[in-house]
Amino acid sequence: MNIIQSKKRILIIDDCPIIAHAIASGIAKVDDSIHMVICDNAVDSIAELGKSSWFRIFISLDLDKCRGLHLMRKCHELKITNHCAVTAPKNTQWEAEMKKMGVLGLIKRDSSLKDFERALVSILNGISVWPDLHKVLSKSSCTSYLTRRQEDVLCLLHRGYTSKKIAAQLGLSSGTVNNHVMSLVRSLNATGRTHAVAKAIEFGYIEI
Repeated sequence: MNIIQSKKRILIIDDCPIIAHAIASGIAKVDDSIHMVICDNAVDSIAELGKSSWFRIFISLDLDKCRGLHLMRKCHELKITNHCAVTAPKNTQWEAEMKKMGVLGLIKRDSSLKDFERALVSILNGISVWPDLHKVLSKSSCTSYLTRRQEDVLCLLHRGYTSKKIAAQLGLSSGTVNNHVMSLVRSLNATGRTHAVAKAIEFGYIEI
């Protein structure tokens, strides 16, 4: 059992360099170890979709005159929409279709920088984000991106390790491990260790 690959891979599909850069920069701010691939056309994007197991995929619905919709339908066929988010002007018809497909969320391209980056963090954590949620995110949502060390602790918690065993495995003190666990519980809005592991599986931090 491993936490998602040590170097997460994210695919950004957008033919607007400014938006693609904004997404990449926002992701790098929370975890600069993530490997990102940027595509600016539908043909190359379809090829990339089948090359790797992507942690997250960001797709512009405006790509190549709305070819982004075609790509999202391709992702639906591949059953990977739960790893996908889209960027677009607010469009109720698109929103309805994206929600039906199981897409993580829609980020408005004209969002403020603060709202844009907040939405990115939520999506990285597997939290659904839609335009009406940008300004007021639920306090019960996980809005803190987990560090590698926290993910290591999560993985061992999932294996049933006690704090003492985790400390020995990672070369940490038991107190430091307990601090990581408490932080995880808060970040994942969990009620305890077991619930934190369940939430981590739901958000995609742990593969089963």
